[in-house]
Amino acid sequence: MKMSNERAMRSVRSLVVNAFLFLLALAMPASVLAQACPSGTTSYYLGSDSPSGYTYTNTLAWTGGSLGPRTFTFPDGFTVTLQFTGTNYIDTTQGTAYPSMQNLAGRSSLEVDHNNAPANADMSTLNVTTNAATLSNSFVVEDIDYNAGQYRDKFTASSGATWTPVNSGSYTVTGTSLSANNGTSCSGTAACNATVSWAGGTAHSVVYQNGLGSRSGLQAASYNAFQFCRPRLTMRKQWSGARVNDSATLTAKVSGTTIDSLPSTATATNTLTTDATPTTVSPGDAIAIAETFATGNAGIYSQALVCTGSSGLSGQTLTVGAADTAIVCTYTNTRKLVADLSITKTNGVTSFVSGSTTTYTIRVTNNTGADTATGAVLSDPAVTGLTKTAIACSATPGQCTGGTTPSITQLQAGYALPALAAGQFYEITVTCTVN
Repeated sequence: MKMSNERAMRSVRSLVVNAFLFLLALAMPASVLAQACPSGTTSYYLGSDSPSGYTYTNTLAWTGGSLGPRTFTFPDGFTVTLQFTGTNYIDTTQGTAYPSMQNLAGRSSLEVDHNNAPANADMSTLNVTTNAATLSNSFVVEDIDYNAGQYRDKFTASSGATWTPVNSGSYTVTGTSLSANNGTSCSGTAACNATVSWAGGTAHSVVYQNGLGSRSGLQAASYNAFQFCRPRLTMRKQWSGARVNDSATLTAKVSGTTIDSLPSTATATNTLTTDATPTTVSPGDAIAIAETFATGNAGIYSQALVCTGSSGLSGQTLTVGAADTAIVCTYTNTRKLVADLSITKTNGVTSFVSGSTTTYTIRVTNNTGADTATGAVLSDPAVTGLTKTAIACSATPGQCTGGTTPSITQLQAGYALPALAAGQFYEITVTCTVN
């Protein structure tokens, strides 16, 4: 804001500001900028300058005298729309059409000037809307000050706002309103700036008011450094004990629309695939996470989904919370141990003579490609007409040894075989008397 004679002084001040713009930028307190986005989030900056450290930046520009709306689009499709409503007492005495881009507080900003506003009047409202919900958002209001008998700048923000002045002792904050204290005068420097911020949402506003109890003189303030923060989702696929070259694709969908996909191939038994480009999401999004196998048998794997950075996971649906920042969801496939056993029993004859003997060969094989079979039990119950008389390892015993040969009683009841790796077998002979 400025005094009634401040416009006459602007040309002089502008010369000084322009001559020392670089030094002024260096000296400007960091707190005049919007609050930093949390680590791991997508950050957007809309302003006349282009500070580093943001995911995306966009240039603040305005057509003089326009009230908007004007929409600014970022590379990922996120949009910010600015519009002035409820405009009253716009100043027309200076030859400039307001709102317009002006250098009021050391840099080009979106300035709006008012004149002759009644006591405690609302003069204009700046509305800020986005096309997606945010984690947090903020912007800077510049040159908020006071001059006895001329003006007291006051701003009332929409619900949930927090004010952070550069010099907190120069302002009174009541609820979501901030007003300049007596004696607060900055002559266009950053010392009279304040950041207004919100936690989340898509639509916010600030009303510029005459804070005097009498009609005001010329009042001016400007807006800049609009910042928006949105959470990110990183998907990971963990294979555990996988069959090499099995492959699957993870997908994340919101309302049936795919917002991210992650293909993964098990190049080793315990391959971990991490999405190199995290996906920006919004608080309130209900994200369905699923997988589709391209190579291999999904039935031989168990599935587990765990998300960190959020408490909103239910089953395979993640609901993004209002305070979520960097979310990492890991989908783990653990291969189940699958044996593939086959058994044969032969004696090479087609008929028996009572009182003779016959010898059976019993072979248990764990087929090629299977996992090691442990805990397999072989049983050969007693049958009418045959009496077992001897059991031994065969001439080609495989995994049968003297110490792993069952007794007759054990075989008829069920005998635990030794471990059989893929392709291994266990073979015994059973001699019987034909009754």
